[in-house]
Amino acid sequence: MGKNKTKNTIDLHGIKHEEVEFVLANELFWKKRRNCHIITGNSEPMRTVVFDFLNNNDYKYCVEFTNTGQVIIIE
Repeated sequence: MGKNKTKNTIDLHGIKHEEVEFVLANELFWKKRRNCHIITGNSEPMRTVVFDFLNNNDYKYCVEFTNTGQVIIIE
């Protein structure tokens, strides 16, 4: 998994769509990362997988108007 320089960033560039749920579960459930940024890029299918995962697992998040390729988990 690609990681940005920031400790609380999960960079999904280079991750296959079918692997995203595993990566997010590993980072968010097992490593207990909180208040982090998920870099999705502008791929609509990637964003859909991420949003579905976050919604299905009751995460609260936001997307900044100025950077739609990033999802910020707020709780």
